Amino acid sequence: MAVEARPRTVADHSQGPEIEWAFDGTRLKEAKALEALGVAVIQFDEPVYSRRPERALEIGIPALNRAAAGLKTAKPAAHVCYGYPHQGIARERRESYPDIVDGLEKSDIQLISLEFEVSGIDPKVLRRCPSKTVMFGGKPGNQAKR
Repeated sequence: MAVEARPRTVADHSQGPEIEWAFDGTRLKEAKALEALGVAVIQFDEPVYSRRPERALEIGIPALNRAAAGLKTAKPAAHVCYGYPHQGIARERRESYPDIVDGLEKSDIQLISLEFEVSGIDPKVLRRCPSKTVMFGGKPGNQAKR
């Protein structure tokens, strides 16, 4: 499996949709190159979707569809981070996952992964995407030092 940051994330901190689509072309070329090497799953990470769900639906998911449509054998996957808190930067709590999951259900992405540890959102939201394969990951908890 290969992981790539997506233009949605890059452009969110940049000039907007125009630059986002330019980055998208580059990411699509990279994804095709990885696929040519035999990579079975290409995961596109999206750490900003939960902060700007309206832009994710308007621009981000169409960009994912473009990348997915360019793949012939590799399965396209998306990981949506909730966003980890940064000291001194307020993080507005938003129930953005339902809208994002609904958008991903309609997308060409085949596998999805959502971050639940920080969000506090009920994983039952995944019931909104019955056609997707859900990937689970874990982060080691507090382990006693030896």
